[in-house]
Amino acid sequence: MIADLSVNHVEWHILRCGFSVERIEHDYGIDLSMFTYSEKGELENGDVSLQLKATDKPRFLKTRKDISIAISYRDVINLDLELRPVILVVYEAQNDQAFWLYVQRYLQSPEGRSRLVNDGRENVTFHIPVANKLDEKAIELFRSFKQRIIDQAKGVIRHDA
Repeated sequence: MIADLSVNHVEWHILRCGFSVERIEHDYGIDLSMFTYSEKGELENGDVSLQLKATDKPRFLKTRKDISIAISYRDVINLDLELRPVILVVYEAQNDQAFWLYVQRYLQSPEGRSRLVNDGRENVTFHIPVANKLDEKAIELFRSFKQRIIDQAKGVIRHDA
């Protein structure tokens, strides 16, 4: 039940921004794809992938500034190789709120890179700041992450042409 609530929560914020969302039926680590539109209603290039985790009792770190969540090492490697932005969302059902983390950016940080060292662990632990509350402002930020990747790809294409 809380997994469905998490999807509903994220979809609601995406739709409020005037964007669309598709559920991924066969879950291979990605649960939703978000598509954005220009002010004229034209579909913009690319999409944002979202992986959702739902919980009744989030595991807060001692400072209560971060939530700890474990993801399988194999899934994390696949997410790190994604060309589009991947957003990890942890939904806290009791308070009907969600928190997010930009997976690739996190994995490029010193803390994230240290977690990718395969020392035989099956899972990688992510720390999601509670300051990263999922709302319409966050959804617009995800759009900007996508646009930066597209702009970088265009720069590479233009440079090589």
